[in-house]
Amino acid sequence: MIKVIVPTELNDLTLGQMQSYEKLVSKVEDHNEARLLMLSAFCNIDIMQYEKMNAAQTTSVAERVEAVLNTKPRHELFFTLNGVRMGFIPNLDEITMGEFVDLENLGSNTDNWHKVMAILYRPVTKTFGNRYSIESYKGLESANMYKEMPLGVALGAMLFFWNLGRDLLADTLRYLREAAKDEALSTHFQKSGVGLEQYTDSLKETLDALTKSQPYPYTPASIGSVTKATSEN
Repeated sequence: MIKVIVPTELNDLTLGQMQSYEKLVSKVEDHNEARLLMLSAFCNIDIMQYEKMNAAQTTSVAERVEAVLNTKPRHELFFTLNGVRMGFIPNLDEITMGEFVDLENLGSNTDNWHKVMAILYRPVTKTFGNRYSIESYKGLESANMYKEMPLGVALGAMLFFWNLGRDLLADTLRYLREAAKDEALSTHFQKSGVGLEQYTDSLKETLDALTKSQPYPYTPASIGSVTKATSEN
């Protein structure tokens, strides 16, 4: 039997470990093989060491890791990365066009999540009471270092962003339904070649898909859908 260091909370793991696991397991259908890959990714167990682990130990460790991965993450405004305090974008209503375009282009691929985090979190420059400011957005050149950020922080941010997009889409849909009798609005949609009813039906389908989807842990939120919903508000 070998000694295994088992994580006790999401923030014991890194975003990069999750990305590695997702890549390893993407085409694996066998449950036992997937479990071994999980231990390799999250417990840093070399594949050659599996021979020294008995079935009971493997099952016990795997169940403990799975319990951690299924912990609901919290949205954290701050975390520390390489000794630097990082802060979440203070006001998403004031997101810049550069930030928005990059978020839109990144899509929902888990491989890009460290880049999403590089947009949502940046070094804190000033604090004043409960308020703070962060560095201006400078692109994704330093995004790779975000692979080392705590997994719980990353998942909490993704869940928050997913819920934000869903709520904005719901608000848009409610507004359009209330405005359905507005002749000027209906005329606008007719001129654009899209009927108001057709447009609201399309939004409802998108909202239903977002509501039914599970943003965590094994079916990541669609960042593309979230930013699309934001842009349509």
